[in-house]
Amino acid sequence: MNTLFIHLSPPHQQFSIFYSAAFVAAVLVLIWEGRKRKFPVLPWLLIIIFSQILFITGTKLFALTGEEWRLMLENLELVPAAKKELTGGILLLVGGIWLGKRWLKFRYPVADAFALAIPFGLFLQKWGCFFAGCCFGKLSDLPWAVQYPVMTLPHYQHFQQGIIGAGQSLSLPVHPVQLYEGIGTLLIVFLVWHFGKRWKIQGSSMLFSLSCYLFLRFLVEFLKDPLAHTKGGNSIGPMNLTQWIILILLP
Repeated sequence: MNTLFIHLSPPHQQFSIFYSAAFVAAVLVLIWEGRKRKFPVLPWLLIIIFSQILFITGTKLFALTGEEWRLMLENLELVPAAKKELTGGILLLVGGIWLGKRWLKFRYPVADAFALAIPFGLFLQKWGCFFAGCCFGKLSDLPWAVQYPVMTLPHYQHFQQGIIGAGQSLSLPVHPVQLYEGIGTLLIVFLVWHFGKRWKIQGSSMLFSLSCYLFLRFLVEFLKDPLAHTKGGNSIGPMNLTQWIILILLP
């Protein structure tokens, strides 16, 4: 069966391009939202910068293992963190919005200004994940399944499991879960934009946006390979740890 083959050279460079593009796009959307809502320019820019810094920090900190946390606390120095955990970034981002408002005594309601920026930024970032091969899916025989070459995570994990040989240059076909999630985040952008004017209570668009993403992530997890997880891939009953956390957060 023919599958979609992704050639990556080098994968981390392509991930960095989309990762940077996602941040630039999110910042531009936030600046546009601030202009539309007539926010004071300087404090709004500071809140944007602060929230983005906390987002990056959250993706790094939540990806650390228990041993890495122990070494960091014992030595009082940061440890290198190549992996990222998106959920941690979103949690610190939300905290950063709240802290930024309090420190700057910013009296304008800002939460809804992030409702479009977050899913739109995630949409671009997921393309980087797709080309890099991180967050890859379970084995699939669908026509749009993807095979990854040497020096990518799917190929490495399949070789480690012994399901491909040393001479095979491609991984087995897997679900392109990054694209599933990317298409879903683009749908969230449309839904937030469509329903945004109907909400009467401040913060509703932001809550709607985050709830939609959590629900999307919950569904995608069923097709994601457990070995692609930074954390949360371990199964607990019929679902993995990430899905159980989402079920707690969604209400």
